[in-house]
Amino acid sequence: MRRAFVVAAVSSFVYAVAACSGSSPDPIPSDPGGSNGGVPGSDASGGSSGTSGSSGTQCGPCDPPPPHPSCKGTDPCGCGPYTCSDGGQVDDAGHDDAGHDDAGHDDDAGPDSGVEPDAGAGDACEWGAANTCGPGRYCRANNCGKGRCVPIGLIETTTKGPVCGCDGVTYWNETVAAKHGMSVRQKGECSGVNAVTCGGFVGTNCPGSASCALRVKTQEQCSVADLPGICWQLPATCPLISIGHRTRACDSRTCSDECGLIRSSTPYFEDNDCPL
Repeated sequence: MRRAFVVAAVSSFVYAVAACSGSSPDPIPSDPGGSNGGVPGSDASGGSSGTSGSSGTQCGPCDPPPPHPSCKGTDPCGCGPYTCSDGGQVDDAGHDDAGHDDAGHDDDAGPDSGVEPDAGAGDACEWGAANTCGPGRYCRANNCGKGRCVPIGLIETTTKGPVCGCDGVTYWNETVAAKHGMSVRQKGECSGVNAVTCGGFVGTNCPGSASCALRVKTQEQCSVADLPGICWQLPATCPLISIGHRTRACDSRTCSDECGLIRSSTPYFEDNDCPL
C-alpha cells in the first residue's frame, strides 16, 4: 500500500512539472519494434509518390514531351533526346535533325512557301506515293522525292518567279505552287520532258485551271500556224502593272502584261523595245 502510494506520488509530480513547463510527456510507444523497425519518418511500405526510371531515378513529366508517339526517349526516365521511327533524333530543345521542332513544324518554313512556320508540318512523306498527309495538307518534297507534310498555302503573291512543279506545270511563283498543293521540282520554267505542253495542231488543253502560254522567241515566229505552248498556273489576280511591260501580243502594236497574255492564251513574244 505504501509502495503504490509512492508510485502515484511520483507520477503526479512528473505530470505537475510537465504542466508547469508547457509541454506534455511523450507517450510510451506501443510498438517500438513493430513493422517499420522504429525508424522515424518511414511508413510500412517504403514507397514514394514519384515515378522511378530504369535506374531508380525519381522522374517527372518529360519537358519537352516526345514529338511523336513513335519517338522513344534515351535517358533513364524515357525523356529526350528522343529517337524517332523515321531515323531522326530530337534533342532536348525539341528539334530533330531533319529541321522540325517538337511539334513537328518546319524550322525553316518561311514566306516563300506561303505556309506559316507553325502550321503543323512534320510527317514524313514521298512525292507521287499514296497521299498520307490528310485533308488540307500536301507533300512538300524538293526535287519530287522525300519530303514533309505541310498545310496547303494560304498566301499568294503576284511577283513573277517561275518554278517548275512536280506535275510538269510551270507556276508563277512558289506561293502559287503552295496554294495548289504542289511540290517544286526546280526553279525556273518547266522544259523538255518535264513540261506539260498545250496548243499545237491537236489543240491540247492544260490540266485544271492552268493556262497555255503561247510564247515565241521572235515576232517573225508569230506567223507559225498551230503554235505549241507550255502550261502555266497563274495567281488568281495578275499583277497590276501599268508601265514597264516587256511582252507584246503577236497581233498588237502595244505592249501588255505577260500574265494577262498567258491567261487569255494569246500568242506573244518578248519585246525589248517596249517603252519603260
